[in-house]
Amino acid sequence: MSLRWVLRERGAIVMTNSNADGILVVGLVADSVSAVRVGEVPAILANNAFLAAIGPDDSPVVVVTTPDGDREAAGPPANP
Repeated sequence: MSLRWVLRERGAIVMTNSNADGILVVGLVADSVSAVRVGEVPAILANNAFLAAIGPDDSPVVVVTTPDGDREAAGPPANP
């Protein structure tokens, strides 16, 4: 089963992992995405996967850039 529909509708599949050093934000994006940032932090993007290391006070909002412009991607569910 393909998850490409999720990438088209949500912009990205996003996961996070935090530790004492900060937060790693990783995910998958559609073929049309040319750049990703998490808050103001540019992510490393290669082969439809991205990685960004952010601080605990940085914005966790993922923004993807496509030919249609920037758009906020749906992130992971918030921790209770």
